[in-house]
Amino acid sequence: NLIVLDEAAYIDKDTIQKAVIPILQTVADCRLVAASTPSGNKDKFYEWSQTEPGYKEFYQPSSVLPHWERVKDDIQSEYKDDKDSYYREILALHGVSADGVYRGDLVTSALKDFKYEEMKPEDN
Repeated sequence: NLIVLDEAAYIDKDTIQKAVIPILQTVADCRLVAASTPSGNKDKFYEWSQTEPGYKEFYQPSSVLPHWERVKDDIQSEYKDDKDSYYREILALHGVSADGVYRGDLVTSALKDFKYEEMKPEDN
């Protein structure tokens, strides 16, 4: 008995909780294989990678490709304006969330106490 989830970081946490977890809990000797490029979200895949004792990581950034040197410049050029996607897709690292209109870390860093009347145009 085997469940295989491809791109597991992009599967809704609720779907995993309602469809996959019950099978794992009720089918004897059922195993789960979940593979994915990290999404940057604190999703079920991320949770498993941080807390699941049976979790095994096979870290494979794009640089392990035999032809990496030949394609490296093209790939880096393609992602030059999207460092977060490069971090997740090419370096295969959990990074900043790809979801939402605004990145949560940037919103948080922009929060500060101020009064509009005290702000000058050059203030950030």
